[in-house]
Amino acid sequence: MDFLKKAKKTMKDLETDLNKATAALGLNNNAPQDTSTDQYTVQDNFQFSSDNSQYTAQDNIQYTTQDTARDTAQDTSPGNSQSIDQYGSQFMAAASKVQNGSARSTPASTAMNTPATSVAPSSVGGVMRAKLPLAVRKSLRDDWESNKPMFEAEISGLLGIPWTVPIDYSTLYPLAETELPKENPGKMLSNYISSTITNLKLYVDKYGNDGKAELNRTAFTHTILLAETSNPKISVSGCEIANGSFLIVFAKGRLGYNINDATWELSTAVNSAGSAADASALGDTASALDFDARSNIKACWDPKVTNLQAEIGTTLGLPFFTLTPNFERNAAALAWFEKTNPKMVKKDIQWQKDWRARIGEWTIRYFEACRDYLLEAGFDDDEMLREGFKDAVENNEIQLRVVDKLVKGTYNEVVIENGVLVIQTLPKWWATNHRDPIRSLVDML
Repeated sequence: MDFLKKAKKTMKDLETDLNKATAALGLNNNAPQDTSTDQYTVQDNFQFSSDNSQYTAQDNIQYTTQDTARDTAQDTSPGNSQSIDQYGSQFMAAASKVQNGSARSTPASTAMNTPATSVAPSSVGGVMRAKLPLAVRKSLRDDWESNKPMFEAEISGLLGIPWTVPIDYSTLYPLAETELPKENPGKMLSNYISSTITNLKLYVDKYGNDGKAELNRTAFTHTILLAETSNPKISVSGCEIANGSFLIVFAKGRLGYNINDATWELSTAVNSAGSAADASALGDTASALDFDARSNIKACWDPKVTNLQAEIGTTLGLPFFTLTPNFERNAAALAWFEKTNPKMVKKDIQWQKDWRARIGEWTIRYFEACRDYLLEAGFDDDEMLREGFKDAVENNEIQLRVVDKLVKGTYNEVVIENGVLVIQTLPKWWATNHRDPIRSLVDML
């Protein structure tokens, strides 16, 4: 049979090459044979590789050693079976010496025993890595590895510091259940990272340098990985930050599903990670103002407060006026209420579930309602009203405060304390009827 003749000739050639190799390495050809149980398989180019236990199979020619010096080989092609022990034993004896030889033998990083050509799953650091079929490796090379440098450069440019995407698909391949991750993983990985870059651009456009800094702070390894998650809140795909890495995650059995949506809520992942990091580092002293809250204050409060104070001061005929938002206090009160009333905040449609992301917006609205009412009531040209206000609110200040209990209001109210006009509201009614409390001001003066 031509196939066996070719195999025999190849074994002869390999025997000669291996004898030369062992001689060059100073190995004794008469050394005792290794009696461990190993399996070797000659690849289609009749080269062998090692991961110290099992070896790659391609052309259906298999060699085994099992606690004996006898080595056998068979052509396992359909309809063919013939012993070629005389070649197998010589080949395996030489191979065993090269595999188990002295410190001068081929090191682990060489082509002879690189894990990339291993047939069986291996475990490194407790993580299982599967043998990838040739078609899968080709897809990764052509559609992923060729694009990865470009992706990493673009992400690094967006975030201002070097980022990498060290995804090891051999750990993910066993989780593949559908055609895309099984047959074209290179395209799938590129799609995951391409959509992440799109959402990252939107994030940077919205949050600017502060957003970059927060993401770089929370994902401090500056790496993007792909992983399965057991988070019950993620039914298909999503993202989170864990152990300093930004993770694109998928639920069990959902690798390759909803790729474009996975990082849509990138800012939520950053915000959650930042809050967790602050709580871990600072404990009870951690600020209740998370990244979303700080970003909203910067976007909605900071640009408007100076002009709004001037407008109210002008309306009241005062040279200066102060608006005090009490962001830290109010955020702490809202966070505590949310934590201690989980059922209510989950079901009550009046509760502002996004209060963190809009705290700056709603705070400025409370004070804008004050300005509008003062103008509506005629404080801008009525000296009697102005004098009444100055006598009662002698510190020229309005505060906004979230409290546990109101003096006499239902949703909210205004009170005057120590020369300061205070707008008060209950946590449950935050942002509800925000224009109403100031309307009782004239009756109080």
